[in-house]
Amino acid sequence: MEAARGPPSVAWRSKTIRTARSRNSGVNFLGMIRFSFRKLGTKPRALQVSAGVLMMLFMILVIMTGSQVIPLWLTGVLVTLVLGAVVVVITNVSGRPLPWWMRQRFRAWRRRRQGQDSFVAAGPSAKELAADEEAEEAAIEAGVPAPVRLRLPGEANELRLYTAADGQCVIWDPVLKTATLVCRVAPHGFRMAEPEDQGDIITNWASMIDSLYSEDGVIAVQVSDTITTASASKIRAAYEAQVETATENGKQAGEALSPLLHSDYLQLLSGDRAQVQHDNLAGITISQPKIRDQIKSAGGGIAGMLVVVARMGQLFEDLLRECSVDVQRWLDVDELATVVRRGFVPDEAVAITDGKVSVSAATAGPMGVDVEWDKLRVDGAWHRVMEISQWPTRPEKPGFMRFLNGADFPHVVTQVIRPQGTAAGMKHVQDRLNDQHSAAAIRGELGQAEKLSDMALDDDLVRTGAELLAGHGMAQFTGLIVISGSTNDELETNTKRMISGATRAGCELRTLFGQQWSGFLSSAFPLGRALIKAKG
Repeated sequence: MEAARGPPSVAWRSKTIRTARSRNSGVNFLGMIRFSFRKLGTKPRALQVSAGVLMMLFMILVIMTGSQVIPLWLTGVLVTLVLGAVVVVITNVSGRPLPWWMRQRFRAWRRRRQGQDSFVAAGPSAKELAADEEAEEAAIEAGVPAPVRLRLPGEANELRLYTAADGQCVIWDPVLKTATLVCRVAPHGFRMAEPEDQGDIITNWASMIDSLYSEDGVIAVQVSDTITTASASKIRAAYEAQVETATENGKQAGEALSPLLHSDYLQLLSGDRAQVQHDNLAGITISQPKIRDQIKSAGGGIAGMLVVVARMGQLFEDLLRECSVDVQRWLDVDELATVVRRGFVPDEAVAITDGKVSVSAATAGPMGVDVEWDKLRVDGAWHRVMEISQWPTRPEKPGFMRFLNGADFPHVVTQVIRPQGTAAGMKHVQDRLNDQHSAAAIRGELGQAEKLSDMALDDDLVRTGAELLAGHGMAQFTGLIVISGSTNDELETNTKRMISGATRAGCELRTLFGQQWSGFLSSAFPLGRALIKAKG
């Protein structure tokens, strides 16, 4: 899906899942919402239409040649051009249509010519200052705190951070007309639960997706697991410094507080192996045009929007609690800025946590960005964004997600869920069944046997339709992974390790060629920028 406006965006290949009870689920926050996945992908309908139109042109040229309407030499030229266009349209390269690669190459060339593949931080322009002053005056008039601009490269520079009544940060996107709330969550021990309890949790996740679809304005839920690493020696030094400071202030700490725990902790931090930290975040994105009536009922304007968004955030929190996930806190402006800065430079995570580096919305952005075809460099860190192009097609036991978010190097695993409801799901399945039956009829005319993959797809579509008829909803599901490294060589090594882990999980990864910056904004932090087109 492409964004409605702005710079070239990422064309995601979203997979469709069923919000139904299934035994194929992960062991953690991300894994719990993974049900069963089947390969439902064929060539995009637009390419099928294009190929059909070109073939019709070819037949028209043949008829006109037989009727001697146009010269024979001109017919030869036109037929050659049409056949060449057909070959281009139907050719696949690395799982992508050839026209898609041509479009991405052209966009990369155009960005390079226009200087949009690099960014250097600069002071705000006069236009930005005027817009900020206007937004501040509007907020004061509405009786709410003035917003803060999250200074990021490109279109993301338009994002503004408002503070709701309870202190949570509301990310307002004036381009897409969406508002996003982000919370830090703590999932319960899914892997340790009994099989019956695991089934109940999965069912509750399905019910949550259906409930969000029934709420006007909710267009997406984005969950992410941010993995950062730090050497044990650095953590030990920080711990010993904290103990020494507490002792100097007359407080009990370390060995004086608990000799056994102190000894065990130092034992854990022995050597210099990496210590892995997980930060689970969940965000809910709301379309402002869809809740316009609710905003008016709440008083209208910015204040009314903040009230409605906060109410939906509370509903989201209640639904998460039913799924055995506790909301620890809703992020405020400063905490969100910390998440953004950590996403840009993962190596600063420990310094930010210890308070050695102070981060605000004005300083969270990068000092410089260099975007390449298959990776990007942000300040001192290298990143590569990959999409999960194929989820497991075979039955998987709970736990397969640990191969994606269990590695000991910096990376972010992000999943975006867009509720669609039962009606949209039925239409999707019916259209796919019609396509399959038409293809089967053509193969029968040609005397070709049915492919095993088509047989599996038919069975999956029938099973999906049965579950939809039983009342389950449907959702579009997108998976993205940001892999990071302090050097280019480290990035390449981490990428190979991630691909190896994805293979063990039964997944396929694909680099977002020519789309690294857009993909990074959509997946490194939950800003509601997952290329969602808000519908009015």
